Amino acid sequence: MCTKSGLAQGEVCYLDYAGMSVPIYDPVTKAVAFMAAILVATLAYFGYNYAKAERAQSEECFVNGIVRALTFFGGVVATLLPDNLRAEVISHTQTTIRPSRAIMGVASYYQLFVDPTRVRRPRDKAKVDSRR
Repeated sequence: MCTKSGLAQGEVCYLDYAGMSVPIYDPVTKAVAFMAAILVATLAYFGYNYAKAERAQSEECFVNGIVRALTFFGGVVATLLPDNLRAEVISHTQTTIRPSRAIMGVASYYQLFVDPTRVRRPRDKAKVDSRR
């Protein structure tokens, strides 16, 4: 089965933040230290998933999450298909989506293609959102 980029699904990593934030508690005070966003990366063809609690949905956390996910998977995929996140996209029009410089740096370093989903009801929504 091929994706819109023409690659087999085993060569694609879908990325998104999952649902609502979750509280992370301080072990000493037992108070909520911060609300964590859960980054999820999926190699859908293999059913292989990675999830990590992040302090925020910031560009820095997203880039570090990509690097940790690729390390967890033990290799590099040909294409990253993230949701259209504020941390990752600088601007978008109906015809063009411009990823951030940091994301493009990761893409250049790992020699992979970044293809964010379209805005407003995308038909190419990340597999990471699918329910089984």
